[in-house]
This record gives sequence, structure tokens and C-alpha cells, in this order.
Amino acid sequence: NATDTPWTTGPCLALSEERPLSEDLLHYTPKGGRSELPVTTAINIAHEKSERETDRKLKAYSPRHDISYDLVTLEGKLQLRNFERRETRIVITNPVPGKTIETSDGGAISVDPDKLKLLERCGSVGWTVTLKAGEEKTLRYTYERYVPSH
Repeated sequence: NATDTPWTTGPCLALSEERPLSEDLLHYTPKGGRSELPVTTAINIAHEKSERETDRKLKAYSPRHDISYDLVTLEGKLQLRNFERRETRIVITNPVPGKTIETSDGGAISVDPDKLKLLERCGSVGWTVTLKAGEEKTLRYTYERYVPSH
């Protein structure tokens, strides 16, 4: 959010060349903050995103004697279903708040060059997939991130 004010939670209409592109719920985003708004021109493509923790290395990083961070490994899953009556090509960019270590289906890993510090690492995973009419597909990715130990 590069504006002078925060964005409050509410519906957001995305436009492309003054034509509606997508509508979804935009969550509160402080000034200077980042948020995610799913955008799809393929209206009849259902999508669901989920993530789960698969591993945790306790106190994997301790920059000082009184501060520790756990290294958490998470698996993400994007489930897609094409309700169109025709084959549809979909381009997906999924932000990742950590270091991506594995993807399925040839997912392309991108790293944010401005976020390379150990505790700030982030990037995205991108796919271009073609779904036949009625087809379902699950895309997977695995990433690591450091979180404060408790």
C-alpha cells in the first residue's frame, strides 16, 4: 500500500483498461504494508489455498543469547477446478513469506531481491497450467521461514 492512508477491509474491484477483472475481499492493509488480492479473469475457475506446518527446528537461529528463532517448514497447496466448458490456460503467481525450497508441476521460484536477509526472505512461485473442462489440479510448494521461539 503505497498510498497515504491504510486500506480498510472491504470488497475490492480490480480493473484492467477500465473493464472489470475481478472482485474479492481486500483485508486491512496499513500504509506501507502488503496484502494479497486474488485476481482471476477466469470466473469459472474455483481455487482454494491452504498451508500446513510440516517441520519445526526449535531455536535454529540465535542472533543473541536472549533471542531465538525456530526454522519452520510449511507445505502449501493450491487446488484448482475448471468449471468452464472449454480448456482454460491459467497463470498463477503465489506470494511466499519465506524461502521456497520445492514446487510441483514445474513451478518457477522467484526471490524478492530487496528481501534477502535471513528473517525477511520472501518471494513467489509461479505456474502456467492448462485445465481441461471439468479438470481439477493441485499445485504444491514447500518453503521455510524463521519465526520467534516461544
